[in-house]
Amino acid sequence: MPAPLERFEVRHPAVPEALDGLSVLHLADLHVRARRPNSRVVRQLLRSVAEVEVDLVCLGGDYAENAGDGEAATEVVAEVVAACRARLGCVGVFGNHDDGRTRDLMRERIGGVQWIEAGVEHIGGMRVFGASYPEDALSAARALAEGGSKGAFVLGLVHHPTGALAMAQLGAPIVLAAHTHGGQWRFGPSLAPHTSCDLPAELAWGIVRFGGSLVCTTRGIGTAAVHFRINCPAHAPVYVLRRGEVGVRDRGAWAERLVDF
Repeated sequence: MPAPLERFEVRHPAVPEALDGLSVLHLADLHVRARRPNSRVVRQLLRSVAEVEVDLVCLGGDYAENAGDGEAATEVVAEVVAACRARLGCVGVFGNHDDGRTRDLMRERIGGVQWIEAGVEHIGGMRVFGASYPEDALSAARALAEGGSKGAFVLGLVHHPTGALAMAQLGAPIVLAAHTHGGQWRFGPSLAPHTSCDLPAELAWGIVRFGGSLVCTTRGIGTAAVHFRINCPAHAPVYVLRRGEVGVRDRGAWAERLVDF
């Protein structure tokens, strides 16, 4: 797949036969800055998403870098969403860098995205169990319990990995998370000076088995604070869901990134 897209096959016995082969593009952590909205990685992302057909796009938050960047971030995200070729459309949550103004602008100006604060959207025969930052997993779980289609497959979507672990405990078999940037600076599998979360460096990106669930954390697209990466390239995973024994297959350089936690 064209960079920064990267394909993973994610296997879980909860995936129904009807959804076997469903592809989910996970886009998060663009951190758009008004002074430089059209960065090299954004231009690359726009070209790449236009080349690849997927079933669903999940937007994982932190679209703006700072307060005041909301207008620029809204324009960039709208352009990315328009470029995506997604059969079932887009669903999204917000991150800790997305202030109230940014959230209002995106809800108002970006068409075709089902935004979730804490709740459930019914999409393509499954339930997307979502929570924006600060993640209120209990409210989302209440909506999940009260909603219809109780037998449908559940896909979790949050910004912060801590929220992802909570969703896994609440029964989501596969949860998508972001926020960590994979450490942004990496000097080895277990060595990253800062991951923006309480997880150890080796769990700050990739696919982690947490009980009976898989938590899939992206390295994200952009950068924060210091605007470059070391041994940790931008990342827009395409997860292909498969029915089967819990596991993951990756044809890239990070093969078999399945870690127990």
